[in-house]
Amino acid sequence: MDKRNQLTLGTICDGEIEISLLREDDVEEALEVLKKSFFINENLCIATDVNKPENENAIDELTELAKQITKDGISVIARHIPSNKIAGVALNKIHKFCPDKKSTQGEFLENFLDSTCKTENVKCITKSLETMEEKFNIFIEWDIDCIVEHFMLSVLTEFGKRNIGYNLSLYSIQLAMELNQNTESIIREFLPIHLQNCHPKAIYAIFTSKYSHKIGQRLGFEDLAIVPYTEFFYKGQKFSDKLDPIHENCILGAKKF
Repeated sequence: MDKRNQLTLGTICDGEIEISLLREDDVEEALEVLKKSFFINENLCIATDVNKPENENAIDELTELAKQITKDGISVIARHIPSNKIAGVALNKIHKFCPDKKSTQGEFLENFLDSTCKTENVKCITKSLETMEEKFNIFIEWDIDCIVEHFMLSVLTEFGKRNIGYNLSLYSIQLAMELNQNTESIIREFLPIHLQNCHPKAIYAIFTSKYSHKIGQRLGFEDLAIVPYTEFFYKGQKFSDKLDPIHENCILGAKKF
């Protein structure tokens, strides 16, 4: 089996969409998907004005954050085979337990804040994520030492309503479970050396929209913390004032293997 086939996880939509591990030479195109969709339409980005034209620096910072996440080697893409275009992306991050940290992300977000994060928009997003994770420390509450974060999920509008987001999440779960259960998994050779021996015991996500939460529910995620958008603020304005009212809460969810 060649390396290309090892990266392919499956196909959906009558074979039109291929699900595969994100390869290094596809990273830039995957980041463009995030710029065209996630950073424009995701609720925390909307609430903190990241999606406004004058805030290009904020998008640059989030793009750098996303690029760092891809280095863990466990992110997934959906490719439209007829056009050879990436239709959707799921960025996944592996975290190990840090006893002196309150949030599941440990040092990752702290390092990002210190080294890269300069804009108030992205600082607010990062603090919001930390707030959610501090509501329920999965490492401590579930007594586990390694976990996968389903960090960003995005599908281009032109490929909507094909269950691509659901399948990106499904395959992300399957990858995490494969690492948990199979010491000899071929997936390990695509991970950086310091993660090749990891055995994640769960996967988690912060669901910022009604739609992503619905995907999580279908896939068996358990709600661990729910915070209404009326409790988050950016420059004195409630997140709820800027968001579609169908999105009432930010929800921390997880699935234990």
